[in-house]
Amino acid sequence: MLYLIAWLTDCALILFIFSATRLLAERQADPWTMGTLGAAFFLASAVSNSWAGWLSDRIGRRVVSIAGGIGLATSLWLLLLFDDGAWRFYVAYTGVGISVGHIYPPVIALLSQGVGQREASRRLLCFGIAFNLGILAGQIGGGWLYDHINPRAPLVTAIGLAIGVLACLVAVREG
Repeated sequence: MLYLIAWLTDCALILFIFSATRLLAERQADPWTMGTLGAAFFLASAVSNSWAGWLSDRIGRRVVSIAGGIGLATSLWLLLLFDDGAWRFYVAYTGVGISVGHIYPPVIALLSQGVGQREASRRLLCFGIAFNLGILAGQIGGGWLYDHINPRAPLVTAIGLAIGVLACLVAVREG
């Protein structure tokens, strides 16, 4: 289940990045805006990853990861509503970074919990493979959905995947 969460999360994330950057480019956003927005996203994610790792050790991995899943689905949905480039779009964009940062640290901790170093390494390798397959699927799927369905299809698909992430996170048990 944890590998599925990694795949779903990254696939949703890449579909979101594809959708948002494509939308900004089509609206002739200047390169500075696109660059700073991307940097704000990854900075928010990095800070969130650090915070969520510490927090998940104190209040529980499930609680933190489920909060991240709720935040991810909500932020993506808000992007769908506020795709006009207004400040709300930028807040929601950064919110996706914060949300993803709350999913990965608890999931990685759950993967390596209660096993030896060799098994933990194997699990983390499988996590990395699932993570990268999510990137691959998101990139290919984003282009295909945009080209064959409509420009909003990648973001709508990302929302559906985020809801799937949330359902999987609720189903995961610690320990």
